[in-house]
Amino acid sequence: MLDRYFQLKAHGTTVRTELLAGLTTFLTMAYIVVVNPVILGAAGVPVAAVAVATCLASGFGSILMDYCRTTRWRSLPAWA
Repeated sequence: MLDRYFQLKAHGTTVRTELLAGLTTFLTMAYIVVVNPVILGAAGVPVAAVAVATCLASGFGSILMDYCRTTRWRSLPAWA
């Protein structure tokens, strides 16, 4: 079912590969949302403001990338 809906074979991938890629991306973004404010907070930037900005940038970047579905990659906007 998922294979037909997302055309996984046509893109040369499997459900397992896509699930692992999604989990890896999620964990990386969760890590950045926690670590980025801590690092910039140590430099004197307000931690709450950095946390909000990181979450907003990650969300906006993820939504933007969803509209670029023709590409086979995802980016981590929090790293930009």
